Amino acid sequence: MKLIGFEEVPAISTAARGKLRLKIRNGSTGTIDYRLSYSGLTNPATQAHIHLAQKGVNGGIVLWLCDSATINSPVADTPLCPAGNTATKETVSGTLDAADVQAVVPQG
Repeated sequence: MKLIGFEEVPAISTAARGKLRLKIRNGSTGTIDYRLSYSGLTNPATQAHIHLAQKGVNGGIVLWLCDSATINSPVADTPLCPAGNTATKETVSGTLDAADVQAVVPQG
């Protein structure tokens, strides 16, 4: 999945880009392996997460991919986001399971 500023709510104009790869493992593990890469940031990355809502709405955060010392995920084993800047491509990866899913208020 390609990540661009146009998909933000509200949409933003930015040179930053990202890519998220998910591998859903059914069966006995019921986990999701992920790999998030991004580049072109104008400020250090402080968090990355997945929202749940209909298109065009900022829904609640259901899965955290990375966090920072200043913005902590409620999930204890969330990895730190590589800082990143306009000249570097950064990558963070991990595995999510049912315990990592955060409850959200339904969007109306």
